Amino acid sequence: MKWFSILCVMIALSPLNSLAEDTDQERSKSMPVHLNHFFAVLDLETYRAIESSDFLTREFAPNEYRKTVRGDRSYAGLYFYGKNTYFEFFDEESRGPGSLGFSMLALGVDHAGDLLALQSELTDSYPLSIRKVSRGYNNDQIAWFDQANLDNAKGSPRIGYGAWIMEYDPSFLSVWNPGTSANQGVSRSALLERYVAVLDDAPADPYFEDIVALTFALDPVSLQDAVDLARAMGFKEAGDNGSYNFTASDFVLNLEPVTEKGRGVRNMTMRIRKSPGQKIHRLGTSTLVFGDDGLAHWTF
Repeated sequence: MKWFSILCVMIALSPLNSLAEDTDQERSKSMPVHLNHFFAVLDLETYRAIESSDFLTREFAPNEYRKTVRGDRSYAGLYFYGKNTYFEFFDEESRGPGSLGFSMLALGVDHAGDLLALQSELTDSYPLSIRKVSRGYNNDQIAWFDQANLDNAKGSPRIGYGAWIMEYDPSFLSVWNPGTSANQGVSRSALLERYVAVLDDAPADPYFEDIVALTFALDPVSLQDAVDLARAMGFKEAGDNGSYNFTASDFVLNLEPVTEKGRGVRNMTMRIRKSPGQKIHRLGTSTLVFGDDGLAHWTF
């Protein structure tokens, strides 16, 4: 079944090279909304296998174990950084009972003011509330990003899924480790460049470039919320039999009903810069497969 899921993702990605061009012609929104990152809570075996993998931690991508202290909460996990996108893994033991499979999706914009413009554009069809999120730095809390959530979402992170749209604060890079690099702005690439610049041992020639597709398995309420968000963002829609395929400006979002196989993120497809000699990496209950087509598929 894992290979079947990977095949489905590969079929969905077959026109990937023309993804942005084709989709931009059909978008109803005035500015692109991209994938920023996702996180997933993994079983302890898989989390520890990833954490202890020399390939993943030394070669695959710039990464770190990071504790984030925000103004409203704190959390710690494994972070893997690409050019424009990244992902986070947490373990079920530290997150607590019932957390296995809990996943969240963060979309984002790359230009200052885009989030407010999107909120204004969607006032009637998809009302968004925006709040400030801060991050600890030098014993203080500094502005990090603005987070937009649907006012009347039916689901809740308590049942295993959540999503939001974000725009980085224009002051963040001038305050957070400002001496590391001169880049400024609010784009995803600018933030990730700074994140990587502060790492002591980031690989000079990593494999991972960006996430280009995700598959989520969700309960009925969360599934409907995810579908509503994708439609509101103007993503190109296809699907049948209760599953959905959405094509955005630079990634594909697959949504399907939860099954006994698990909930949350089930597959991730990544664009890679090169392919390693070892094509298959089994990490706990997950499998990472590198192709010869510039893509790698990670099944959970």
